[in-house]
Amino acid sequence: MNKDQLIELVNKYDLTVRSRKRETVYQRQFMMYQLNRYFNLSETGRILKISHCTVLYGIRQHKHWMESQDPEYLKAINDIYLDIYGSSIDDIADQNIYVHVNGVYGHRVDISIRFVAVDVSAFRKLNDVMTREEFKNLL
Repeated sequence: MNKDQLIELVNKYDLTVRSRKRETVYQRQFMMYQLNRYFNLSETGRILKISHCTVLYGIRQHKHWMESQDPEYLKAINDIYLDIYGSSIDDIADQNIYVHVNGVYGHRVDISIRFVAVDVSAFRKLNDVMTREEFKNLL
């Protein structure tokens, strides 16, 4: 996908319209991130008819929503993602493992892990504590 094709998608999805509708905002934020790969903040803002500050905020929001794998965000951007990459965003989300460090306490690390499991039955039996070997076997 080149920069001219991205601009065509901006028009196809009508992303220059001033709207606070959540789906449109999410799509616009996703497109800010995509356009910023080819254009600077000011140029991206001109294309979307918004300020460069809004573009910067939108890019940060996009990164936050992608990192958290927000289902509403992913659903809103799926069609544009499909146009750009030729595959559904669900295909990508299912392959990733997300780790969040909740805190580090001396030599102990408190983490949260999120991923799509083929067989969830093993996870239903989990205790609060497990050995490293038990953890490896789950993955």
